[in-house]
Amino acid sequence: MTVALTIGAGAAAEAQAATGNMNLHLGVPAGVTLGETSLQVDNATTGYSGLVLFGGGSGPFMVTSLPVATGYAASVTCAVVGGGTCTGSNAGFPIFENGTTIVFVNLTCQLPPPAPVPALGRFAPLLLLSLALLGVFAIRRRGHNDAGHGPSPMFGVHRRQP
Repeated sequence: MTVALTIGAGAAAEAQAATGNMNLHLGVPAGVTLGETSLQVDNATTGYSGLVLFGGGSGPFMVTSLPVATGYAASVTCAVVGGGTCTGSNAGFPIFENGTTIVFVNLTCQLPPPAPVPALGRFAPLLLLSLALLGVFAIRRRGHNDAGHGPSPMFGVHRRQP
């Protein structure tokens, strides 16, 4: 937290430009976790240009002491935890004297493709053989449970012994 204290109304206090604040909120797509965020704030009318770096998370992020003016633009670039980047911008917002402007930036993310699922490749025949043997074992076991009468029909119908 920054606290500024001005005592008296000297010439230096009158020469200072009026300032305001910006509170940045990010619209993050579901399932995305943000790392470092960089914010570029520009105003062509005043010539103001500034770059601010923030830690991880989606904010809100406070930017203080911006010159009072209309026509500000904010451009955001974020690193995504696990790879990728998110970007977004908002243009045409004002900064009011001794006020806070809330700015929303919806992010669009470029994520790396998901890791491929390993193919069965050379293990496919082994898997097929294992499943076939398991099926034969299940059929033989079922036949033994019917005490020589052969496998019982499906769906719970059982034979009675004479």
